[in-house]
Amino acid sequence: MNLLRHMPILALASLVAFSASAGIGPASYDQKRISKIKTGIFCLGKPDRVDQAPGTARGDIHVSTTTPDLVQETRRIPAFTGIAFGFLVKSKIDTDATVRVVHPPLRQQRIKREEWETSLQSTKRTFHAYELDLGDGDPTGLWTFTITTMTGPVIEGSFEVYKPGRNETNPCQAAMSS
Repeated sequence: MNLLRHMPILALASLVAFSASAGIGPASYDQKRISKIKTGIFCLGKPDRVDQAPGTARGDIHVSTTTPDLVQETRRIPAFTGIAFGFLVKSKIDTDATVRVVHPPLRQQRIKREEWETSLQSTKRTFHAYELDLGDGDPTGLWTFTITTMTGPVIEGSFEVYKPGRNETNPCQAAMSS
């Protein structure tokens, strides 16, 4: 699985409920530091660079200097290799942050928690996402993201990764062919 960041981060404050898909608790964010968040599926191209990230299963993260389009706003994610899911963020501040993801056990090491450094920017939208790779194991189940700054959490939210139906299409393949 590839961990993705788009040069973003956040800070602390009172977290406020953000409406999201049914069945999963709503994402929350600090309205004093974050203007807006969207949750969902991103379809990514090749990263601009790969940075070391010792807190991740693979030991690195893919970094992009451009923000991909949010293909589908959702918190239910079909388990297809290559789908990235997470947050699109418009921050009110510029700050460093840490993304922590708790997920079903993956890889031979049965890793359940990964984290990496990122940043939030007030001048442009940033995305913070995880790209699925089914070669790492069965990703189905609850995935919880927390983005934290030195002062505490600024975004928290969960996603449900599910086994897609037999006739279900990968949203990234569908987006590329339209």
